[in-house]
Amino acid sequence: MGKRYCRTPQGLEDVSKYPWLVAELLTDPRWTVADIRKLIGENIIRVFSEVEKVRDAMLAEGVEPLEEEIHPEYLKGKTNCTYIFD
Repeated sequence: MGKRYCRTPQGLEDVSKYPWLVAELLTDPRWTVADIRKLIGENIIRVFSEVEKVRDAMLAEGVEPLEEEIHPEYLKGKTNCTYIFD
């Protein structure tokens, strides 16, 4: 996964398919439990740690967070999200 993919692999259209990915990897002898742990949890922790560093650096520089809502109309047809926009 990561940057090398240009498109979403078939069968992994959204995060609801993640358990099937993990189940498949558990049957593949090329993947160790440690590898799978890195993929499903430790990578997320690493990413959030980096996000927190950026946040802290921005706060130290006096940069205020920018919070903008994306109007649901803009997202229609541009996401595989299963959430239904009202």
